[in-house]
Amino acid sequence: MATHKILLKTSRMEVVKNFLHGPVERDIKKLLSKGDITQQEAQLLTQVPFVDDICLEMGFDGFSQGCSSLNLFSTFKQKVVKADNKNFSSKRIRLGIGGGIGTPETAAAAFLVGADFILTGTINQCSVEAGTSHEVKDILENVSIHDLCYVPKDLLFETGAKISVVKKGSLFPVRANHLYDLYKKNSSLDDLDRETREKLETSYFQQSIDQILNEIKNNSLIEKPGRTEKFAYLPKYEMSLVFKSYFQDAQKKAIAGNREYKSDYQIYCSPIMGAFNAWVKGTQLEKWKKRNVRLIAEKIMDDAAVFIYDKMKMLSSYFYC
Repeated sequence: MATHKILLKTSRMEVVKNFLHGPVERDIKKLLSKGDITQQEAQLLTQVPFVDDICLEMGFDGFSQGCSSLNLFSTFKQKVVKADNKNFSSKRIRLGIGGGIGTPETAAAAFLVGADFILTGTINQCSVEAGTSHEVKDILENVSIHDLCYVPKDLLFETGAKISVVKKGSLFPVRANHLYDLYKKNSSLDDLDRETREKLETSYFQQSIDQILNEIKNNSLIEKPGRTEKFAYLPKYEMSLVFKSYFQDAQKKAIAGNREYKSDYQIYCSPIMGAFNAWVKGTQLEKWKKRNVRLIAEKIMDDAAVFIYDKMKMLSSYFYC
């Protein structure tokens, strides 16, 4: 039995396909020639898939491209089961759901459509173990499902892909969307009028755009040689890097808990945080300082089991009517 376990987390079928088989023969031979594996291990590699578990990510961050979670899971499961039956006789890949799970009802729904496991995400940000600041946890603890909005995702800024963040008490969402609007309407930083440029430098960046450009170029020379050459012929690219620096700084300020810039915190959060807060209100998990991830997991699983039992009991009574 393999001692190492691999969990693949994705929302794309084309990604999953690459993991529904074992290593190809040429890779096995290469590992053998280098002495990284034994002959026995090489034979065993043909009998197991690359991964032990696959978690289908279906949350509110746009990665599932608006596809219904249940439809997406059903499609994935058919592909995985078919691959199991075709390629492996002694190993079954476990299939789970992640994204938008944080209450007994959502956990129960995942299991009822056939998930082998669930993976929580957003709700763990507001736990004792989370690495973010106490200031962010204080905010998340009181978030409702109506306290969120969508902004451009910094890593996919140019494409306009959206992600859900906390809007309550924050200027970040307005400023983030404003930056994206400016990016769409202008071809370069030189196209920005003087008033807009000054507002960005004083209210958004707290430094000049020229200073930001110098920092970006200096970092690029170290991290990705040749990247700065794009500035000469891609002024739009230059503008996107400057604007994205605001997103990156906003996230860093939130993680550090910099109270001076609290209104600029970028806090990733899905509506499930609001649903979770409503569910645990009045219980020992109402305050984040009592939210241990183990206790959260146990309560969700226990209450999901009760929920499923009650629903099955109710449905069974219909057959006797």
